[in-house]
Amino acid sequence: MSAIAITLILVFSMTIVIYLAVKSGEKYGHHDAHVHSEEYAGVIREGHGPLTVFLIVAFTAIFLWTVVYFVQHGREFSKEGDDRPAAARNLE
Repeated sequence: MSAIAITLILVFSMTIVIYLAVKSGEKYGHHDAHVHSEEYAGVIREGHGPLTVFLIVAFTAIFLWTVVYFVQHGREFSKEGDDRPAAARNLE
C-alpha cells in the first residue's frame, strides 16, 4: 500500500470516529448523565447510561481486529509450532 492510500484511509476513518463520537453525545446529554448517576462520599460519581453507537462501532472494530489477528497468527499460539526464536530457526 502506498503512503497516500494509508493516509487517506486514516483520515477517512478518523472522520467517521469523530462524527460517531459527537453524534453519540447528542441524545444523552450532561443532564441525563447527572440524573442517572450515583455519588459516593461527594467525591466520585458513577454514571450509568446507554451503549452509544460510537462504543458499539469501537467494540466491533476491536473484536474484528482480534479475530483477524488470531487467524493470521494462530500458528504461533498452537503447541504444534516450533518454540525456538525466529533467529534460531533461520540458522538451520
